[in-house]
Amino acid sequence: MLLVVAGLVAIIAIAGLTLDMAHAYLSKTRLQNALDAAALSAARVLNDGSDVATAEAAGRLTFAEYLEGELGTANPALEFEFSQTLVPFSSGAIEPDARYVRTRVASFPMGFWFARVLPGVGDSQAVAGTAVSGPSPPLGTGEEGEVCD
Repeated sequence: MLLVVAGLVAIIAIAGLTLDMAHAYLSKTRLQNALDAAALSAARVLNDGSDVATAEAAGRLTFAEYLEGELGTANPALEFEFSQTLVPFSSGAIEPDARYVRTRVASFPMGFWFARVLPGVGDSQAVAGTAVSGPSPPLGTGEEGEVCD
């Protein structure tokens, strides 16, 4: 009987850990998708000739709309950086030199529901994400090359 109870507790603990890790992975994916969308939105506005403040505002709006209701009441700290070059990405560029946008969330805690009852597992796991966007180089060669936005 004791062996059955111990086995049942172990199975429930593993199931709880699996559910929590799946939830954290899903939330991380949603966060990354929102970062990608924000970087693309800001780069598009920047590519249309707007200044970095307008591009950042567009990126923040896209990020907020994309995550609306996705991560509960959490509000990740979103950072924007602008660069003139992609490699190396040197943040601090201002208009009209800024061409590339990097969005980043340095640390965002994903809470655990079931796994925290296990020894050594905390209440949350911090995740992070980053995305870079900007104009693409011309496709093709010579005068036939076209720019892809």
